[in-house]
Amino acid sequence: QLCVTSVHPVDRVMESQMIKSAVHQQIPASIEYRVLHPDGSVHWLNSRGIPLHDDDGTLHHYIGTIIDITERKETEIVLLENKIRLKQALKATRAGVWEWELATNENIWSDEIWALYGIEQDHQQPSFELWVNTIHPDDRLLAIKAVTEAAQQCIEINVEYRVCYANGSERWLMSRGKPILDPQGNTIRYIGTALDITERKEMEIALGESQRRFTFALEATNAGVWEWDIKTDVITWTERVWTLYGLEPFSATPSHQLCATHVHHDDYEKIFQNIMVAVQRESNINVEYRVCHPDGTTHWLMCRGMPLRNANGTVSCYMGTVMAVSYTHLRAHETRMVI
Repeated sequence: QLCVTSVHPVDRVMESQMIKSAVHQQIPASIEYRVLHPDGSVHWLNSRGIPLHDDDGTLHHYIGTIIDITERKETEIVLLENKIRLKQALKATRAGVWEWELATNENIWSDEIWALYGIEQDHQQPSFELWVNTIHPDDRLLAIKAVTEAAQQCIEINVEYRVCYANGSERWLMSRGKPILDPQGNTIRYIGTALDITERKEMEIALGESQRRFTFALEATNAGVWEWDIKTDVITWTERVWTLYGLEPFSATPSHQLCATHVHHDDYEKIFQNIMVAVQRESNINVEYRVCHPDGTTHWLMCRGMPLRNANGTVSCYMGTVMAVSYTHLRAHETRMVI
C-alpha cells in the first residue's frame, strides 16, 4: 500500500494493471511510472521484475530492480515536445524535411514531404528518382542540374520548381538543403526542407505580367516614369525620361535644377508654381511644358503625378509619368492660346 500511494495519481491505475497482468501471466514485468516525493517533486522510475517459481512450477514471488530514470524521461519528453512543435510548424508553413545520403543515395522524407510531392507512400521508398518523377517536365532538368551541381561543389541547395499532382494541378516548391560534413571535411549528406511557395510564385508571376504590360504601355505611349521623395528631395527617373529631356540616360543625378536647365524659360516659372501648389494641397500634378534639347530642338511634354501616402496617411512622395505631346495636341494648345 505504501508503494501504491507513492505512485503519481495519473500513473497509479496503469501501474497496478500492468503488475496484475504480469503476475497473472507469470511473465517478466517492466513498468515506467512517476512517483511523488514528500517534498512535492516528481521522479520517473523504471521497475523491472522476473518471476521466481518453486520446484513444482508454482509462482513464489518476483525479484527485480527499481531505477531512477528521471533524467532520461525528461530528455525524452523534451524531444517529443520538440517533435510535436516541429510537426505543427511544418504543417502551418506547408513544409517538410528531407535527408539525402550521398554515398548510398538513400533518402529520408518526413510525412509532410509526401503530401508536398502529391504522392502516397503505399510502401514506396523515398528516392532521388521518385522525387524527379514528381517534377514538372519543364522544370525537371533545371532542378536536377541545380541539385547535382550543388552536391558536386559541396554548397547549399536552393532550387524552385513545380510538381504535378495526380488530379492535374500544379504546385510550386522551394527546396533548400545544407551539406553535412565528416571530420575530413567531405560532404556525406544533405539535410533540408521543401516549402510550398505556390502563392508567392503566383504573385511574382502576376506581378511580372503586370510589369510587362506596364512597360509595354509606357513604350506605346512614349512615356517615362518618375518619382520624387518629398522629404529627401530625391528624384528618380526611368531611362525614357532622360531621353524625353534629350539627355544621356543616367549621365547625372536627377534634380529640380537639372530639370529647370532644360525646361523652356517661358514655361518653367508657371509649371514650378503649379507643382508647388499641387504639393501644398496634396493633389495631383498635371502640367504641360516645353523642353530644349542640346541639339536646339524644342519638344512638348506632358507630366502627370499623384501623391503616395505612407502608413500614417502622410504624403511621402509623388510618382507619375512624363510623355511626349503629339503635334496635333501642340496645334490645339496654340489655338487655345490665340483665342
